Amino acid sequence: MSLPSSADPRAPRRTSSPIIVCIIFFFSGAASLVYEVVWMRQLTLIFGVSTYAVSTILAIFMGGLAAGSYLFGRASNRISKPLIAYAILEACIGLYAFFIDDLFGALRGPYIALYRMDMPHLALVLTRGSLVAAVLLPPTILMGGTLPLLARYLIQRREDIGRQTALLYFVNTAGAVAGCAVAGFLFIEHLGLQRSIHAAATMNFLLAGATIALSSLVRTPAAAPVLDRGAAALSATTISPFVARVTLAAIGISGFASLAHEVVWTRALLRYLYNSTYAFTTMLVIFLTGLAIGSWLFTVLPGRKTRPVAVFAALELGAGFLFVLSANLFLHLPEISNSILGEQVSSFGGTLTLLVLRSAMILLLPAVCLGAAIPAAAEILSYQPVSAGITVGRVYAVNTLGAILGAISANFLLIPVLGMFHTLATLIGLNILVAGALLFATADSMARKCAVTALTATAILCGVLLLPADLFRRTFTPTGTELVYYREGATDTVGVVQAPDGHRVIQYEDKRGTSATFAYQLNFLLGHFPVLIHPGEPKTALHICFGVGNSLSALAASPSIERVDSIELSPQILDAAHYFWTNNDVLRNPKVNTIIDDGRNYVLATQKTYDVIVIEPPEIFTSGVINLYTKEFYQDVYRCLADDGVFVQWVPIGEGSQDEEKMLLRSFYEVFPNMTVWVQLVEDMTILLAGTKHPQRYDYGLIEDKMSRPRVKDDLLLCGLGRPDGLLRTFLFGPEVLDAYLSGVTPVTDDRTKLDFSMPRYLGSGYGLGAFNANVHKEGTSPRTVATDHMAAYVALRTNVRAYMINYPESDPMNLSNQLQTPRKPTPNFPPKIRAQAEWNRWPNE
Repeated sequence: MSLPSSADPRAPRRTSSPIIVCIIFFFSGAASLVYEVVWMRQLTLIFGVSTYAVSTILAIFMGGLAAGSYLFGRASNRISKPLIAYAILEACIGLYAFFIDDLFGALRGPYIALYRMDMPHLALVLTRGSLVAAVLLPPTILMGGTLPLLARYLIQRREDIGRQTALLYFVNTAGAVAGCAVAGFLFIEHLGLQRSIHAAATMNFLLAGATIALSSLVRTPAAAPVLDRGAAALSATTISPFVARVTLAAIGISGFASLAHEVVWTRALLRYLYNSTYAFTTMLVIFLTGLAIGSWLFTVLPGRKTRPVAVFAALELGAGFLFVLSANLFLHLPEISNSILGEQVSSFGGTLTLLVLRSAMILLLPAVCLGAAIPAAAEILSYQPVSAGITVGRVYAVNTLGAILGAISANFLLIPVLGMFHTLATLIGLNILVAGALLFATADSMARKCAVTALTATAILCGVLLLPADLFRRTFTPTGTELVYYREGATDTVGVVQAPDGHRVIQYEDKRGTSATFAYQLNFLLGHFPVLIHPGEPKTALHICFGVGNSLSALAASPSIERVDSIELSPQILDAAHYFWTNNDVLRNPKVNTIIDDGRNYVLATQKTYDVIVIEPPEIFTSGVINLYTKEFYQDVYRCLADDGVFVQWVPIGEGSQDEEKMLLRSFYEVFPNMTVWVQLVEDMTILLAGTKHPQRYDYGLIEDKMSRPRVKDDLLLCGLGRPDGLLRTFLFGPEVLDAYLSGVTPVTDDRTKLDFSMPRYLGSGYGLGAFNANVHKEGTSPRTVATDHMAAYVALRTNVRAYMINYPESDPMNLSNQLQTPRKPTPNFPPKIRAQAEWNRWPNE
């Protein structure tokens, strides 16, 4: 069949339609990324933020795109009106999105029932995947079908397949960049999750209407164009079936390496970007920007038509060696970025600039090469006698399937088995190997094949040798400290860092280190506190967030406690526990049952109830942690709490404005209206929230008895507490103050978290990129000053704990109405009655 010529009256009129189609596809890409970001957050509220849950959700999302691309690509040559078909897809996506929130809600019941069956972990992962697939596959298959349909519409000549595919991929990926940025920096914070989805769905409907209007202005060929017989004969001598198969395999392997690289570098970059929602958004935006630029640059690459296989090979070779360059830049990333922007940023805008710069130095250039690979593969396969829709759909589907396997393999196989450094070396070798395979496939003599093989092996060896030795371990340790434990696992990287004075700190991927041997005072108080104020003798306890095990150790030490379920997301953290002598080897305590799970997910799904629940999450700005501060989470905790139980949560002060801290309190208060607020340590700026189902009353005699028990007494002496009065005088206020104090305040909810976006902008948050703050007006205000001011405001609201007391001595020897008293640091020489452990005895004095 001959293609219609430009003079043929049957040819479609397209004076401006390609531009309009590109604009439509840009906004389609933006809407798709809004969905991906928002749906990911919604599903983690059900299934948790573990690497297993997130990887499952991402794999199914991308799998739907791959399936849609393949299926609609195969069907495209039978679709006579691709624009109308495209409009129907956009409208169906938008319609589905309006109801998807109800579908997500419907997943909770079956998931909880399956979770409670106590099935093996692999079976639970597969079951979780099945539930996610039932909801996500329909819309993502439709999304995947948009590219081949537009390719079917726009591309009428074989020689245009590569260029037009590059153009479509560019505008769609550029739209994805915009959608990711808008969702991550604007929509979710200000609109919330559900309204963000509605905004994207509205965009789908508008795009459907615009496409239908466009289709009425142009005529489309009745059948998909294919190569005429002459072109087909030419293609048979130019691109063999073997080369076509190698090309498809190469684009799949390229997708595998691309997403695996992204996993490795996303984890590594956290140590220089810090772990917030902005860090992940920035890295994704930069990576997508590189892909978009690469697809556009392909349209102007020399030789893309005459030597497409060589161009594809050069792109893969370039990606491999650019990742080698990234590795060498990563070793000196802070010094390089500081020389450009200065050593200290002074605004949140400066912080974002730093995030973008550091991400771009590592990810941008390799992503440019990877972004040009898809249109390069489409250019090569355009020599096959099939329609443009089939070619583009096949390339995109294979690349996406490779990406899925790359992300899963990197998380669960490559990094745990090989480590991040050897995983990076393997992926770089894979990029170079793909380049060699492409050149080998087109070599026309045995001598050239041997030369290609030798050069490929040499290039791989050079790439690996040029990587800085032990790159990721070297950049993990702060200057002047010793790394005594380091492990890269499937979920995260964890280290134990020892300071020159002998203290040890648990350190995470983003170089946070809030739990340590020197944190024993805060931790011991938190562990003992809920047992002390409990109205009876609690027997069962739930502890969420292990840290270094200090608070869990204190909780399990109470004689009345018979069982403690300890929930921790990271196995690597538990493996590091024995490096911290202050936890008294708590994991060997027969009372303690450790469970590897997301705390939110466990509380949602468990059918157990507990007398005591303690949670000690990381800083609130940390990505995903806000899920442990929402009203819906507290409702799940309420269900798990025994009728006379006590729930205690640790909250740092000064990480946000006082209005934002009020939102945290409001979320807790709406579920636990009998809550009380206690100061844990004024000098460390932390408070404790205590929630119960009934009004709280404290029995002085019972508290005194509990504090006198052997291990409890020793721990509290280390914290500077000897009598109940010291504990009771840390009381701040209860419902009598909270009702008025929180009047009109909006709680933090799953739909509107807000604080994980606003707190990194606040000086007092401790967000690690420098002294910046747009909300504190006093010039030169430090985080410590902000926290002190906030604590002073809480202390000013303090009421007398006597109203909550029963059996308190009439003489009131300590006068509980006096000024606030908090535990003090112990004297340099520890009290003599300390656990007789060698490590503890060697613990350096403060």
